Amino acid sequence: MDFIKQNASIGTNALMSNNSPMGMIIKAVIAIVLIMFILYIGQQIVKNYKDYKSSKIWLLNGTKDAKKRMVILQDPSKHGAQTLRRSKNEENGLEFSYVFWMFVDDWSYRNGEWKHVFHKGNEKAWPLRGPGVWLHPKDNKLRVYMNTFKKIDEFVDVDNIPLNKWFNVAVCIKQKIMDVYVNGNVVKSKELDGLPKQNYGDVYINAFQGFSGYMSNIKYYDYYISYPELNSNLASGPSMMPIAQSQQMPPYLTPNWWTDN
Repeated sequence: MDFIKQNASIGTNALMSNNSPMGMIIKAVIAIVLIMFILYIGQQIVKNYKDYKSSKIWLLNGTKDAKKRMVILQDPSKHGAQTLRRSKNEENGLEFSYVFWMFVDDWSYRNGEWKHVFHKGNEKAWPLRGPGVWLHPKDNKLRVYMNTFKKIDEFVDVDNIPLNKWFNVAVCIKQKIMDVYVNGNVVKSKELDGLPKQNYGDVYINAFQGFSGYMSNIKYYDYYISYPELNSNLASGPSMMPIAQSQQMPPYLTPNWWTDN
């Protein structure tokens, strides 16, 4: 038995010897396998990074006058387009989220008319609203629409939104559930009659003369945002940087305008 083991050891050493043709072939095969494995890992890292980057899209990176219209193009062939990926097929089904900051400084502006915050769809904001957000004509309410495969105009109303103060809104979809967060708290949750109907339309911000105030940092996620990410948005606050369209810094961008301090 010892003789057999000794011969096997000698044979293995001979195969792996630099002077052995078989040993050189084995080493070459091992090297090729290692290189292919490293390349595969590298490709996966790059793919995951690209997926991570494309799953979170800045629609508005800065602060703008909410009376001025802005359009975020979705056609990737057009210059400046910020194309939103459709919802991921997560374990629990269709999911996506929109997170943004608002400041309403004059409720009497365009009194009696719906005041546009943003929507994804067509230019007339009808029938495509996937989603759509408006301020109520008279009441202190925020209305959130979502097209579904059962109804075209399902919505929820958020009462008593903060005035003359920055506040954060998150509209989050998971299958038929639409949750609306204000400053990190769920204020409305609705089970929709049908699955949300996504569209390929552009994103319109503050169309139809918008509202009196400011919008800041609008983000899209192709999944239901997590609590840590929601808290991170809250901690960051609205942007301190006005976009070129607005040309001036709103006077309210100090931390005490959106914190409890």
